[in-house]
Amino acid sequence: MKLEKLFVPYDLGVKILEKGFDEEFVSHMVYIEKLPKKPDPPTITYANLFFAPMYQQVIDWFREKHKLVIDVGLSGDEECKFAGRIYDSFFPHMTKGRTGESDYYDTLEKIIYEALKLI
Repeated sequence: MKLEKLFVPYDLGVKILEKGFDEEFVSHMVYIEKLPKKPDPPTITYANLFFAPMYQQVIDWFREKHKLVIDVGLSGDEECKFAGRIYDSFFPHMTKGRTGESDYYDTLEKIIYEALKLI
């Protein structure tokens, strides 16, 4: 898995900021060619700085600030696709869902877009 998948895409990040996301989210990623033997420093072959929240930060923000719980799991159909669900903690019987994606992170991105419509 590419580590970039852990961060929300740019367009989604902009929408989240517009809705009031105010958590710290400066993160970075560094690819290391080999782990060093002490005291040698690591050999870095690629470094990239991300200014984007991680998906988990966004999920926590929805739960803590808006009482919406976001969940992604297998849909249970024969094709083993993913399903995203939003649970309202004030009205637990009320859920909104989306199914049919073959990639976990595609499903997560789409269900977060749905959750943004609720706030």
